[in-house]
Amino acid sequence: MRVFNHFPSDTHCFLCGTYTDKPCVLVPVDGTGDGRIMEGRPIHVDCLINGMRINAGLGIVYKRGEGT
Repeated sequence: MRVFNHFPSDTHCFLCGTYTDKPCVLVPVDGTGDGRIMEGRPIHVDCLINGMRINAGLGIVYKRGEGT
């Protein structure tokens, strides 16, 4: 995954809801691909890293939503 130094000014971070210009990554969106190209949403790197959890039984890494 590539880290971009600047956050796009025309969208918000999926996790925090802000437009703050700081490093971000594009995260693929399930169900949007055609086998070659997939839609991605920008997420701040620090939003993605802070609060991550692992569910070993399901084999997933995730972040709980706000208020949960």
